[in-house]
Amino acid sequence: QSTLMLDWDLGGHTLAGLFGKSSNQWGAVTETYNRPDPGYFRLVYLPYDFTTSSAELRLTSPADQRFEYMIGTNYYEESIFFGSRAFTNGVVSTLGAPTVYDANTLGLFGSVSFDVSDALTVSAEARYQSDKIHHIVSGGSDLEDTFKSFSPRVIATYELSPDVNAYASVARGTRPGVFNSVFTALSAFAQAQVLAQVSVPVAVPEETLLSYELGLKGDFLDRRLRVMSA
Repeated sequence: QSTLMLDWDLGGHTLAGLFGKSSNQWGAVTETYNRPDPGYFRLVYLPYDFTTSSAELRLTSPADQRFEYMIGTNYYEESIFFGSRAFTNGVVSTLGAPTVYDANTLGLFGSVSFDVSDALTVSAEARYQSDKIHHIVSGGSDLEDTFKSFSPRVIATYELSPDVNAYASVARGTRPGVFNSVFTALSAFAQAQVLAQVSVPVAVPEETLLSYELGLKGDFLDRRLRVMSA
C-alpha cells in the first residue's frame, strides 16, 4: 500500500492532492472434518485478490473570508477477484465460479459558503459521479453498465449566541445502481419464465432520497451541558 499527499500554497488558495494504490491478496482455508457425511467437502479454499488506485485534487479558497469555495475532482479504480475450490477425498471441485468485479469512478465536487450576516451563513455543495461497473462470472454472466448520480445539498446556519447554532438543510442522496445478479444467475429457461410474468431489468438504476433536516447544537450551563438535536 502506498500514499502520496501534497499541499501547495498558491498565494492564499490551496491546492491539495491525494494519490494512493493498494493491493491485498489472501486466501482462507476451512477444514470441515466434523461433518458426518464422508462425501462432504473436506477442505475449502477461498482465494481473494483486491487492488485499488485513487487520485484526488481540490482547490480551496482563502480561509476566513465572507465568501469561500472549494472545487475538486477524484478518480477511483477497483478490481476484485474471488472464487472457491473444494477438496474431497483427493478430488478438486469448484464451489463457486471465479468472479471478477471491476469499477471505475470519476467524481466532480464543489462547495460554496457565504456569510449573509454576522449570524447567518448559507452554503451549498454538490457532487456528480459516474460509475462504470463490469461484473464477470466465469462461464456465466458478463455485465457492464455506467451509473451516474448527482447529489446536492443546501445548508443554512444561524448563530443564536456564541455557543448555540440552529441549522436547516435540504439534501438529495443516492444509492448506486447494481446488477440483478440473482436473476442473471438463473438458467435461460428460468429467466424466460420470470420474464413471462414480470419485466426484470438486468441493470437496476440508482435509488434517490430527498431529506430535510432541522437542528440545534450548543453548549449550556457554562459549557457543562452540550446539546445536539435534530
